[in-house]
Amino acid sequence: MKSEVNKLPGELTSEMSLKAKPLGAIPEDTRSIGQELLAEDDLYRIIGEQYAELVKDEEFAALYSKTGQPAYSPARLSLATVLQAMEHLSDRAARQMVRTRIDWKYALHLSLSDPGFDASVLCEFRQRLLEGKAERKFFDALLEKFKEQGLLKGRGMQRTDSLQILAAVRDLNRLELVMETLRLALNSLVKADAGWVREHVQSDWFETYGEWIESERLVKEKGSQGKAETERMLKQTGKDGFWLLEQLGSFPQLRTMEEVKRLEKVWGQQYRWVEAKSGAREIEVSTKESRRADGVDREMIVTPHDEEARYSEKRGEGSRGYKLHLTETAEEDAPALITDVEVVGGQEYDGRALAGIHQRLKEREILPEGHLADKGYVDSKTIEESRQRGVELIGPIQGAPNSQALKEAASVEGLPKGEEEASQSQFNPSSQDGNAEVIKTCLGLEHFQFDFQQQRAICPQGAPSLRWVKALRRDRGPSETGQEAWLIYWEKQRCLACRLALPSLVEQQRGRIVKLSPSYPTIVERRAEQHSKEFKNKYRRRSGIEASLSTLVRGHGGRRTPYRGRAKTRAHHLRIASAMNLKRAIAWEQGDRPQRKRVVRMKKVLGLEKTTRQGWRQKAA
Repeated sequence: MKSEVNKLPGELTSEMSLKAKPLGAIPEDTRSIGQELLAEDDLYRIIGEQYAELVKDEEFAALYSKTGQPAYSPARLSLATVLQAMEHLSDRAARQMVRTRIDWKYALHLSLSDPGFDASVLCEFRQRLLEGKAERKFFDALLEKFKEQGLLKGRGMQRTDSLQILAAVRDLNRLELVMETLRLALNSLVKADAGWVREHVQSDWFETYGEWIESERLVKEKGSQGKAETERMLKQTGKDGFWLLEQLGSFPQLRTMEEVKRLEKVWGQQYRWVEAKSGAREIEVSTKESRRADGVDREMIVTPHDEEARYSEKRGEGSRGYKLHLTETAEEDAPALITDVEVVGGQEYDGRALAGIHQRLKEREILPEGHLADKGYVDSKTIEESRQRGVELIGPIQGAPNSQALKEAASVEGLPKGEEEASQSQFNPSSQDGNAEVIKTCLGLEHFQFDFQQQRAICPQGAPSLRWVKALRRDRGPSETGQEAWLIYWEKQRCLACRLALPSLVEQQRGRIVKLSPSYPTIVERRAEQHSKEFKNKYRRRSGIEASLSTLVRGHGGRRTPYRGRAKTRAHHLRIASAMNLKRAIAWEQGDRPQRKRVVRMKKVLGLEKTTRQGWRQKAA
């Protein structure tokens, strides 16, 4: 065990006081040997000479006590955590770098004989930043420095994309989820009041819920027998959990513990009470439909070890964790600098993040004039809200969804599968081809005429609408926003006799019904605009964000978070973004210009870089 004399600075962290002082010049011994060994364009040398004093100790004074052991310099620790993210190092490895690497000492303004700090100081410092909501301080200071250098300007073009972040937890099936939740609750109760647990909890529970839960260890059978055993254990665990919550009802100091509240929340999502034929109440394992009926189908907890992690599915692949929104500049004559980092639940709709992104960019005085994003961010509401904030949201909007008529038309003999959308856009009642009758049934909204001011609509046959009714869209999924919608009705008898309408559209209704968002004109405008050459030339600059996400994943391990909780995950990626910005800004200042277009090696050797891919294909044909 270390003696009190041999302890490194900052190792005692119960009470820390800040003795603020400037970082100072690079010590003479480090400066002389550093300038001899490090090239003038060395990354760490430039950081030490130009970026070491971005933040000062005084800015962190609120995070420390006024009494206690002197704390290690928070300004120096801020830069050390960014250097740690730059090389994707653990706390122990980063501490070793500070202790032994000359370039790190040069960047941090440390003398060659400085022993550095204990590895635990980094963990304690990150926790202080989170508690004091100061995790963006270094990132914001770096952006201010870029503004002073002229590398970052407002009212330009920026782009945003999202990335699924895997949580630092193992995947749990349903049985493991509920049993592990109950185990953690029991563990916390034992720590808080072992006597209460010994008095109230049955002894066989410690055998069942005492160890780390693995379904393979608990359910040995396979097939139908294994399924039946799993169902039995699910119900028994549900009964045990409800019994424990009932016992804790008269002990509020225990019932309000975080693990116990999590138990109650998980049980509300995974179980429900139903009335049996005998009249007694019994426990039922919830289903997707029953959760929706009970209103608990949102914000489903997927693991008790990280309550904020959420399940999401993209391109048929599911993951448990978070979603990172990365925003960067998209100027042709400036480096691509990351301007905003946000981490949200993995299931959250991308468009919801835009309001927060624009607000933070406005506070930093770098709100863009044009914001590039893919269709996951773009709908009529986000387009209009962005306009109100003075930002043009540039991105394609999703096409009109296939209606029941299109699905029925696709099954009609003579119409190839996959042509539903084409037939919708090629509607022509006078067509003489063999598919004319099928095409007539595919009536898209673009074939109707709408007048929102007068609340009138005319169908392709010239029939006026019967009435308009305003309804509130139900908030079911993450993409639903609960906004108002117009329901437009036509007379049922007239629609049934119409040669263009399929009977299935009106037989179960009070006539033909069209559902429209009040901002439908915005949707029509964007769908027409996104096919223009001017729009495509603007939108092509969005693709650069993919390279940034790839760099974050491959160079900094950003796909899987090493921390649990959304706040820690966001702070981790803010440090990575700061490291990426330092690399890009320094490379740009040294004259290194990134290649904006990928050039095939064969074309480069033959001097055919300007030959377009489309032109090459035409020549090959």
